[in-house]
Amino acid sequence: EEPGFRLTRQDGPERVQRYGLAGYASDRPSGARYVTER
Repeated sequence: EEPGFRLTRQDGPERVQRYGLAGYASDRPSGARYVTER
């Protein structure tokens, strides 16, 4: 199961908003990214 992505937003100077994507899987160490606990 692929956990997906989240949208990140950063507010900059003069009302500039920067958006980006971050994968939920990259929050975990490489050995535990796709391991599901049952």
